[in-house]
Amino acid sequence: MLITTNGLLLSARMLDFFREHDMLVDLSWDGERATQLAHRRSASGRDYFPQLLENTDALLGSGVRYQITMVVPPESVEKLFSNVKFLVGRGHRRIQINYAGACFWPRAKSAELLRQVGLVCAAAPDWPGFKLLNATELRWEPALVNSSIVVDYDGTIFRDMGFYQKKDPAVAIGPLGETEGIDELGLTPFETFWRLSRIYSLEKPSYMMKLLINNIVVGQLFELACRGFTRRAGRHKRAAENL
Repeated sequence: MLITTNGLLLSARMLDFFREHDMLVDLSWDGERATQLAHRRSASGRDYFPQLLENTDALLGSGVRYQITMVVPPESVEKLFSNVKFLVGRGHRRIQINYAGACFWPRAKSAELLRQVGLVCAAAPDWPGFKLLNATELRWEPALVNSSIVVDYDGTIFRDMGFYQKKDPAVAIGPLGETEGIDELGLTPFETFWRLSRIYSLEKPSYMMKLLINNIVVGQLFELACRGFTRRAGRHKRAAENL
């Protein structure tokens, strides 16, 4: 089971519970202070970064299985590599990079996204134990058509699909206690694309379809860039075996 958190309310009691039940923690963290506070402002406007560092240090040493999801929007894509390097420098090794969806990626920003991922792939051999989760089967691209079944904090089941909010009837499935066969509710990428196409054709069709196609193309290019991590890792493994 995977549980998502921003890390601010993590406590020793929670970490003990996660470890006892072998839960995987998905930590939403975008990198350095400036990036994090710009992307994820607190309701009160306070600087929570010191608390985040304290809690994530505890998570790092707890023995709990965890990974970090770092969201990268077009406006801060130039900081992608430095943010990954910061997280690695804090001791974190399992990182997933999510380019922001539901926004248009201009050609120049898309190119910079690929360049930054290339920098991560080039630096990875110098980071012992580092794993870019985008280069594994845990992350499929294009993410927009990679539908998953999610249970919200209130027990509502919904499809995490496209740009639709979880309470929207287009993606909501129903209450957890009243839904059977959850493992059979998944969709293939084609089925997700077909549903999104039908949904978007009813609302602002030209804009939404443009956004849909843009995000799919970015996802395909992003997947190709992440394959560089797999190729480099394979070369370094073979080189080590030949020593």
